[in-house]
Amino acid sequence: MRNGSLLFSAVQFLVIAALFFGGAAFFVLHYLPHTRLGLSDWIMQPDQKFLLLGYLVIGLGLLLTVSFWVMQRGRYLRLQMDKGNFSVDEALVKELIDQFWREELPEKNLPSEVYFACQKIEVITQGVEKDLEQIEERLGALLSKQLGYEKEFFVTCSSVKGEPELS
Repeated sequence: MRNGSLLFSAVQFLVIAALFFGGAAFFVLHYLPHTRLGLSDWIMQPDQKFLLLGYLVIGLGLLLTVSFWVMQRGRYLRLQMDKGNFSVDEALVKELIDQFWREELPEKNLPSEVYFACQKIEVITQGVEKDLEQIEERLGALLSKQLGYEKEFFVTCSSVKGEPELS
């Protein structure tokens, strides 16, 4: 799972939990009139606490907005070649690898995940019974032919039955 998906799931959980706790608090306040009066007196006092709370909530909102924007912008693989540098979108590389699996093993629908790290590609899949070295050679030839990618890459295959599928 990408870090962005994990962070998004965590924030989504926190927002849902806050909604449930807020709803429960309002539900309980209905039955506690003295607490409601004490809370209203506390709110009516002129104090800097609301200004600080406002800055805190706005800052948190800005931080989440920027972090979601950074996570959702395109991820690119930067290739350095003789004629210059260029970037390749991660989705293009993933589609190329998925097409490779469809041609290599048409009888299977292999799930795969593609990761970029330090200008290297890592492909993770499961259910491949063929010779891994031959697959790496053919995939390397395809990446070289289509993208000009000559660097090292990794193919990780899991053949354990009953293992959860990749998402």
